[in-house]
This record gives sequence, C-alpha cells and structure tokens, in this order.
Amino acid sequence: MKKGLLILIAVFSYGGVFDYLDALKKMPEFKIDNLEVKEAKVNKKSVISELYPKVNLYSNATHYSLPLSLRPIIPGESEVAFSQNIEKIGVNFSLPLFVKEI
Repeated sequence: MKKGLLILIAVFSYGGVFDYLDALKKMPEFKIDNLEVKEAKVNKKSVISELYPKVNLYSNATHYSLPLSLRPIIPGESEVAFSQNIEKIGVNFSLPLFVKEI
C-alpha cells in the first residue's frame, strides 16, 4: 500500500506528467475533438430552441389613390365600406407539437 502511494506521489510530483498533458493539448487530434464537442453543444442548443414558442408581431399600412373594399361585394348589398387607407395589425403565436430533428 505504501509503495503504491509513493509511486503515485512520485509520478505526480515529476514535471513530466504535466509536460505530457501540455503536449496532448497541442496535438491536432485533441483540438479537433474539442471543436467537435463545442459543435455538438451548439447543435443541441439549436434543437432545444426549436421547442420554444414563437411570437411574431406584424403591421401593414397601405394608402390607395382610389377607395377600395377589404371584402368582396355581395350582390344586393346596400352598404359597403370603402377606404383609401387600410391598416392591418396582428400577432401570430406558434408552438411546435412535433419537431422532426429530435
């Protein structure tokens, strides 16, 4: 037991272990592996972000030189609303039920 502990202390106290770890960090394979891990984390975040609900606000304002109607005119209808300025404002809310990438 004491021999194993002494060997372990000798290995870690020797600077060669830390030099070996520094050399590992400089190897191209190690750098590629680190980049692949970072890419996997980014991909995971992008897939999880697809599960969040989305809210879109929109608006539109149009000015016509001649008055127009927003709806079709039904024959026999006496009152039809016409306007030169037509504005639209709305909110669109969407929540995914199924995401194919997951």
